[in-house]
Order: sequence, then C-alpha cells, then structure tokens
Amino acid sequence: MNTQLKCNGYITHFGLSAACFSVLLLFSFFSFSQIKISATNEWVAPGTKAKQQVMKNSDYKTLKEAAWQYRILIVEKTEAAEIESFKDTLSQNAKAIEERRLLVITIFDQNVLAYTGQIFEPSHIQAKELTNKLRGKKALLIGLDGGNKAVYDQLDLKTVFAQIDGMPMRRRE
Repeated sequence: MNTQLKCNGYITHFGLSAACFSVLLLFSFFSFSQIKISATNEWVAPGTKAKQQVMKNSDYKTLKEAAWQYRILIVEKTEAAEIESFKDTLSQNAKAIEERRLLVITIFDQNVLAYTGQIFEPSHIQAKELTNKLRGKKALLIGLDGGNKAVYDQLDLKTVFAQIDGMPMRRRE
C-alpha cells in the first residue's frame, strides 16, 4: 500500500512541506474541536448525538434536574429507627423501584439521602427545597414531568407503585 498526500502540487510520502503541515494542522484543529467526548467517555462525531446518560442520583442539585429522568418520591423521616426500617423496605423493593424509574429522596434531620434501587447515597438537593415541597406531609410523589402527583400522610410503597402504574407515561413504557 502506497500512502501519498498531495498538497500544493507536491506529492510526498509521509514528508510534509511547511504549507501542507500548516493546512493539516489548521484542519485538524477545526475538525477535532467539533468532536466532543460524551458523558460516557465515547467520541461523538459532529452532527451526531451522544447516548443520553442519566446522572447519578447524587449529582442532582435541584428537583428540576431530575425531571424526565426519574419519578421522585420525597419522604421525610423523623427517627433513626425509621430510616433503617425504610432502607430495608426500599432494598426489598429495589427491582420495582428501578422498573418504575423512581428516585426516592429521604430527608432526616436536614440530611438528604437518594436511592434508585441500587445504592443509598447523600444527595446535593437542599433539604429546605424538599421540605417546602412536602408542606407538612410525610411523602410526595412527583411525576416524570416534574408535577406533583400524590401526597401521603402514611406511606405505603404498594400504593405508590399502583399510582405510578396507573400514570399514562408509565403505561406507555
């Protein structure tokens, strides 16, 4: 195989004249500046879209950022024993939580934990924003569109799952 490059009338074999080198350098700068690395560390060519990647549940700083990625269940717990019991309940329902694209955010003593069926981790969402949304209730369900769907005085995950399963977007999934 004979690799040749024709530039400014010169044919060279891997040897470039200064003018050719300048042109290639300039071309590569503009063409590579169009190439981006996606969130999954893959090269994305100009004019193509990267695979959409859902952020880790701890990366969200506001509820709006999670809209269209997750349904959100905000739960307030007041005692440490409640937290441990709730974590166990969520772990037992991990598959159902993942299937429904549910982000469970738990507030306890101004600390915020997030769970999507995989791991519990601290969340960057401010506890004040969450407690303002709850307005004195124990739990609030927010849909994919970011709208409030249900408010609960007593939380029962089976009821939450049934309400989610009845939502139009869930039926189309």
